[in-house]
Amino acid sequence: MVAVDEFSQLVASIYDAALRPEDWLAAMVKAAEVFDADGAAVITADGISRRRRCASIADEAISDYDRYYRHIDYVLEAVEAGPVGLVRGGQPLAALQPRAEFHQDWMRRHRLDDGLFVRLTDDPQPACFLIATHKRSEPYDDTEHVELACALVPHLQRALRIDRDMHEAEHNLRDISNAVNDMTRVGMAVVDAAHTVRYLNTAAEKIIREQDGLCLRGNTFTIAHPPADVSLHRGIDAALGRTRSAIPSGTSVLCPRPSTLRPYVVHVLPFRRATAERTESCALLLIIDPEQRPEPTTDLLRRLYGMTNAEAAVAIRLLDD
Repeated sequence: MVAVDEFSQLVASIYDAALRPEDWLAAMVKAAEVFDADGAAVITADGISRRRRCASIADEAISDYDRYYRHIDYVLEAVEAGPVGLVRGGQPLAALQPRAEFHQDWMRRHRLDDGLFVRLTDDPQPACFLIATHKRSEPYDDTEHVELACALVPHLQRALRIDRDMHEAEHNLRDISNAVNDMTRVGMAVVDAAHTVRYLNTAAEKIIREQDGLCLRGNTFTIAHPPADVSLHRGIDAALGRTRSAIPSGTSVLCPRPSTLRPYVVHVLPFRRATAERTESCALLLIIDPEQRPEPTTDLLRRLYGMTNAEAAVAIRLLDD
């Protein structure tokens, strides 16, 4: 029987991996440990064969699989064609083609001829989770192991959705960053997990030099208006995923200016910065000076001030006067 705290640690490691892809291997190592198995993996179909997202299986077995056997994996082919969320035992799946090359030369040779398999997504190129182990005196798909896998499946599914959304956001933000960096009137900054500024474009440097309500202290953004400063750093934490949901999210903050000019608008967005060693969770700050840009949209006024559509439209007309 698996203890509650041990299962909780496994779930936490899976969500960590959703936010930090380099942690997927550690999550699979933990899964194999909790399930008392020889390995665990997440495998994604790529339309032609399969792509290993992560696997805590012996290096020789992984190498053989990636080199050749992933193309003839009839076990995963059956799982991929089956319903999402159904946990299936390794022995019944292996029995579908007991004389097949994959079974004889890979599963049996590497002593990975039992376990549990489940399709996680309903995509045309589905992802599957598997627990692999050697054949034992009793089939591995007993009630305890199946119930444990069923309890884990929703967490794996949500983690993959978070991972996918983060990946898409990264691509979108890269496009935005490239575009914004060419716009001299929009400030752009990247802030790391310690709220330390790692990058400023020319426009952001100019805004900081003006010292008009937004400045750097110890290489950290500070807003002279305390409530706005609190909101900014809460927004950075939200972009880093440091909220109860642990899902990175964006926000917008008004930065009042002692000069009495219209406040800066600071958009705080999730961002993942690629370094030579790893992918680092960061926050992307877009700093907009309304004095240098066209008037705000009704949608932005509604989000920042809680206005209705009609109120926002009137406000824009007044700004135009």
